[in-house]
Amino acid sequence: MKVIRETPYIWRIEKFGNMKVDAIVFTNSKTIYSQEYYEAIQQLINVATLPGIVKAAYAMPDIHWGYGFPIGGVAAFSAEDGIISPGGVGFDINCGVRVMTTPLYFDDVKKYIDKLIKRIFNEIPVGVGSRTNFKFSVKEMKNIIENGAYWAINNNYGISEDLNNIEDRGKIKYTDFNTISKEAIKRGSNELGTLGSGNHFIEIQKIGKIYNSEIASQWGLFENQIVYTIHSGSRDLVIRLLQIILKYLETI
Repeated sequence: MKVIRETPYIWRIEKFGNMKVDAIVFTNSKTIYSQEYYEAIQQLINVATLPGIVKAAYAMPDIHWGYGFPIGGVAAFSAEDGIISPGGVGFDINCGVRVMTTPLYFDDVKKYIDKLIKRIFNEIPVGVGSRTNFKFSVKEMKNIIENGAYWAINNNYGISEDLNNIEDRGKIKYTDFNTISKEAIKRGSNELGTLGSGNHFIEIQKIGKIYNSEIASQWGLFENQIVYTIHSGSRDLVIRLLQIILKYLETI
């Protein structure tokens, strides 16, 4: 295996053996040869052998060992001769990542960081088997699932402008509640608003440097801005998180 350093944070593994494309890893020099990375890198190389893969098999900085793909692995496949593998990284295919922007600068909140972290930890259930205080009927679950972000906004868990920043404006057109099992509805009804376990997280982040001012402006981003990144588990219906954070920020 030949690893080429293209930039301080981009590494290329040239294709060899059955690999159809190169593998590209985004990380630093300290971790590229780490033993913890080894199995994940091997999985990335396996991804590069799959039929119809396009351009390269990529690994994000948070790459770690998964089921088939490494978690944090990214690959695209040709529509003509590529594969479809929903189980590539496991079975929890509804994990989601969102960034919530704020109008705040780091200096506005730096002395409150500890309080914010404690409040988030105390208010948002995390871990295997976590439950919320929400109690939803089957009828209300149908409303939530079929209307998605519209339900959240109508119940004061968001604002209408949020719809412009969500795929399909936060609602899947052809959703059919009747295709969801009773067991899934029962589990979802009291996991709604929990974060999950494993590598799921809520982070308070600071925008350190803007590299493309035009795109950053379109996304409402600026240097030294405070944003929140939420990586939720496959509880899918995480709606309470932003409200709790925003409500607490209003008290600062």
